[in-house]
Amino acid sequence: MGISPSEDDATSSPEEAVVLVQGLNVFAEKVYCYLKVSAKNFYVVRSKLENKEKFDLREYGEVIAAGQGDPSEEVREEMAAQYNMLPFEKKTEESAKFRVEDVDSPY
Repeated sequence: MGISPSEDDATSSPEEAVVLVQGLNVFAEKVYCYLKVSAKNFYVVRSKLENKEKFDLREYGEVIAAGQGDPSEEVREEMAAQYNMLPFEKKTEESAKFRVEDVDSPY
């Protein structure tokens, strides 16, 4: 799947998309972050998550929304309606896991 906006998407350019990143914070609480990334940074972020590298999400994109737990259905619908959403495809269950303490983030 390439990064390109839907026909009615005026908030993202063809070179960027929004991805949902989920994990655990330092208190082992589930957290989420919607991150607007360029095509180049999408692959960098995906690689860093798969390799469990420490990094700051904000260095690779703009945080659109973030919170504890799972995003509500309302937040999911709003993100899907406003942005070109691009899912991270999980290669394996183990490679999809990460902890927010491995990612420099205030969330």
